[in-house]
Amino acid sequence: MTAIKEHACTMTAIREHQLLLKGPFVNATLAGDKTMTRRPVTTRNSMMAYPRTMDFDFARAIGDSSFRDDDKPGYLHGPAKHCDDPWETNPADDESWTVYPIWRPGERLWIRETWRTYGPLSQCTGPADIMYQSNANEIEIGLFSWRPSIHMPRWACRQLLEITDVWAQNADDITTEDIIAEGFSTTLREHDAVCDLREQWETAWTSIYGPDSLSRWAWVIEYKLIDMEAAA
Repeated sequence: MTAIKEHACTMTAIREHQLLLKGPFVNATLAGDKTMTRRPVTTRNSMMAYPRTMDFDFARAIGDSSFRDDDKPGYLHGPAKHCDDPWETNPADDESWTVYPIWRPGERLWIRETWRTYGPLSQCTGPADIMYQSNANEIEIGLFSWRPSIHMPRWACRQLLEITDVWAQNADDITTEDIIAEGFSTTLREHDAVCDLREQWETAWTSIYGPDSLSRWAWVIEYKLIDMEAAA
């Protein structure tokens, strides 16, 4: 679970975003076990329907599901930090803001992961020329060093995902079913399994975003794996 950054794709008319994943979650995605990811709501991964102010206070945001058929908030509305009586303001006022996620259903995510080449980078043209750390044998020794996922170019990507839904949720409200959909698993059963899964997820989440991140809003991105060749 690491940061998602928008990518303006030149290979397809469908808008793409990059998604950085660590090894176990790469394999879980390939296996179809990981079908969603979460990112804390920030000004970098949100689009502003309003405001006229940039004085955001995400801690006092509320979710709004009025544009959806379910109870999942599709966007967040909140007061400016300087506003003492926020809920008497109108979304179009200077005292408040409304944000939407930058991701939309039907758009795509391309996976960045730790990688290295079999030969000189200048001679590599696609995934066939790449070794991916998540499925490399520990005894394999290559001439070329592992490269961080952030440095993976689009042409080296071997996984492409289609976004099926995006909505907002307080990070602490994640369900056991969604923890499993995040790619976590356990060998325990019943109550012990629920506790173990919750501990795994909280440990992973707070190790990336900090101990106070469980109380923050997050964008929930659901997706499915699609065929790279068919999508080209």
